[in-house]
Amino acid sequence: MHKYKRTVLVVAVIIFLFSPPVWAGEKPVSLTNLMSIVQKEYVHQIPRATLAGGAISGMQLYLKLRGEDYGFLKEPKLKLTDDNADQILDESYNEVLKHYPTTPEEGLSRAGIRGMMTVLSDPYSFYMTPEQYKDLMEEMQTSSFAGAGILIELDRNRHDQLTVVEPIEGSPADRAGLKAHDMILEIDGKSTQGITLEKAQVLIRGEKGSKVVFKIKRPSAGIIFNVTITRDDIITKAVYSKMIYGVIGYIKLRFFGENTGDELAGAIASLRKQGAQGFILDLRNNGGGYISSAIEVTSQLLSSGSKVVSVEERNAPVEIFVSKPNLNYRYPFVVLMNRNSASASEITAASLQEYGRSKLIGERSYGKASVQRIFPLADKSAVKLTIARYLTPSGAYIHNRGIIPDIPIPDNSHAYGYVSDKVVETAVNELKTEIRSERGKTETLNELVYKIENMKCPGCSENMQILEDRLELKNGEFYENIVYGCPKENVIKHITIKRLELISGNYKIKSSTGVNRQGR
Repeated sequence: MHKYKRTVLVVAVIIFLFSPPVWAGEKPVSLTNLMSIVQKEYVHQIPRATLAGGAISGMQLYLKLRGEDYGFLKEPKLKLTDDNADQILDESYNEVLKHYPTTPEEGLSRAGIRGMMTVLSDPYSFYMTPEQYKDLMEEMQTSSFAGAGILIELDRNRHDQLTVVEPIEGSPADRAGLKAHDMILEIDGKSTQGITLEKAQVLIRGEKGSKVVFKIKRPSAGIIFNVTITRDDIITKAVYSKMIYGVIGYIKLRFFGENTGDELAGAIASLRKQGAQGFILDLRNNGGGYISSAIEVTSQLLSSGSKVVSVEERNAPVEIFVSKPNLNYRYPFVVLMNRNSASASEITAASLQEYGRSKLIGERSYGKASVQRIFPLADKSAVKLTIARYLTPSGAYIHNRGIIPDIPIPDNSHAYGYVSDKVVETAVNELKTEIRSERGKTETLNELVYKIENMKCPGCSENMQILEDRLELKNGEFYENIVYGCPKENVIKHITIKRLELISGNYKIKSSTGVNRQGR
């Protein structure tokens, strides 16, 4: 597994962007059938002989680790061509079972799959065991689990040392005082040297109420100490939010899961009711998630119909995703990112930056511009394949390059989201300036939105809802086109106002029902 992974314990998550899973079928997928999936779906064309050779190599390694002879597989591998790849692979598989009748077919098949993934030389395409796949899906669906509540990684700058990225707010690890950048040297007395994230996950996971002991090295203080943590239920919500400095809404996105868009909308609405006049969107250490979730998130921050991202698949037309109707884009936003902000985080950050919607503050992002799709297998394991690459709204390909922030600041904070966080402090100062300059321009629109959202439906007395908002240019003037109504009673109304009249406050609202309402 590739060393840039990181995970929210106890769910294995790789820096990723992927579309929803596509089921491979109910029956066990043979290695030859899996070759067909890879050839059809993978972003690059891979010769069938290459895939079959990888699968046979995987089986050879499996036999070697079991202490069994595998020499009889060498000759068939030398005869591989694209035309005979299926036949030789099937024959090699059956030959192993013939030589060693007690060989577990499940283990042999998985070894072949891993070998096939290896020849792709793609850190984002790999095999997942049933446990790994289950854990990944649980996190993306915002489930709960019993554990310590920390985001961890194998730090590439510290020889893959198991390291805390950050504790989840309110978790046992947070209450115990663990901090970002803490190095985990031991778990229950077992050294973490050379450990995988999957193994660390198993060691830290446990029953609610049970205890786990960490040996921690804190580089910032130059100390080593033990800490005992009592495991508890951890809710892996994607969004955490709070008010800071009286007028700023702070929103942290941990990942882009199935419900992230709804969670973000709820957070924005709640913070607005608390008086937020500007927002910080913290994407630091957010490794990505579903591409559909990235569209849902950016749709709440850009004007309706804005191009968000283009996805290029092999042998397929370019697919362009645009933002959906919303109103939140009118409020000042700044975005925080660091070297661990990847994939869906970069889609969001790039689109906001390129449209001039938000300044980016922090470090250059990770640089992952590929799209993966999960193909679940019948034994509840799965393979994840890179199926496409994406481009930012301007057409930039940021893979292995990342996004350069507007205001670069090293992210060496140990307490993300708090007043001691220099990146957040910079964002707050930037927002206050924007709020002062934008207040006069947006005040009347905000008042109008407030009035509409507090209108009562004549049929059911429920509050009206904003259904769509567009800013259009007609005959050299900008117009606000707002659609609102009550879906329950199927009441729909339309409002069109000149932008300059709206800003001045001297406007009349004429709805599609013909009713006139005088502005202030």
